[in-house]
Amino acid sequence: MQSIMDAVKTHPMTAQEIADFIGCNRAQVNSCLTYTRDGGRNSVVFRVAEWIYKDGKGGGWVPAYGPGPDPDEPQPKTMNRKLYLRKWQEKNKARESVRSASRTQNSVMASNPFAQLIQHAGVTRQAARAMQEAA
Repeated sequence: MQSIMDAVKTHPMTAQEIADFIGCNRAQVNSCLTYTRDGGRNSVVFRVAEWIYKDGKGGGWVPAYGPGPDPDEPQPKTMNRKLYLRKWQEKNKARESVRSASRTQNSVMASNPFAQLIQHAGVTRQAARAMQEAA
């Protein structure tokens, strides 16, 4: 525990950074932090000094621990799913309009399998319609 206290005195660190700094397993560091923080809720020794966002698999907000009995920093809110979709749609509006236009242009239903093969082979839309009407 003393080595963890020495590590976080320099600057706030995540459990993985503390484990790398002192050269032990992250599970041992997490166990010590949980034990001293009364199951992760509060502590006189360690506190959550800040939250760091990690990308990638298993990413999200990760606590960075610091020394002291000060209150923990509140965990940042994750983005609401509806808000995320709205932002994504605004960002990709041009791409989606091109996709929807290509879907409507290529949406001619072939009346038989041969006409459908000819349509997929690259025949113009007018020829595909003419083949449909002929059938």
